[in-house]
Amino acid sequence: MIFVAIHFLDLLRYWFEDDFVEVTALGRTDPPMKNGAESTCVALLKTRRGMLGTLNWSYTVARTPYSQRSLLLGTRGTLAQHMEKIGGGYAGEYYISTNGGQPSPQWGMMYSGFERVAERVAREFPDPPPSSFTTQILACAECVRSRKAGENSLHRNLNTIATIDAIGRAIETGTTQEIQKEIQSRLTFF
Repeated sequence: MIFVAIHFLDLLRYWFEDDFVEVTALGRTDPPMKNGAESTCVALLKTRRGMLGTLNWSYTVARTPYSQRSLLLGTRGTLAQHMEKIGGGYAGEYYISTNGGQPSPQWGMMYSGFERVAERVAREFPDPPPSSFTTQILACAECVRSRKAGENSLHRNLNTIATIDAIGRAIETGTTQEIQKEIQSRLTFF
């Protein structure tokens, strides 16, 4: 979870401006993983606004194109990430499909209407900054100059950390975990 899933949880929270509230998960702890780290996990997540999604990852399964996949189902669209081809790099691209909340009643419709997220972003933001890393450095410098809080903070990312912990507890106990309870216990620490 800490190697792979944490970055995808952050990305999804950023894209949808939403937090995770509930998780159910199953996992395994096969060698060579150590210290109780899971080798394979399947998590079902729910957000505050009601989106449901799965996040699957593994470092020990045989013959897989990459160690994770994600799928987020919303009432107005679907976000899917898969490998485009075997050996296609670090991870497959994200695809989004929306139809104004209309379901796909016919079998063939479920495969139509998907668009690469990168294409949508390029269309909506035709003049992107040189790189996301450069943007982050410039934003950090502006926060220092203006003495304002940055976009990212421990408090803002507490939901991601609490979700990771809740996934671990769900695997251990075999029960659905409410993430808000985890956040409240962590807030007393800070």
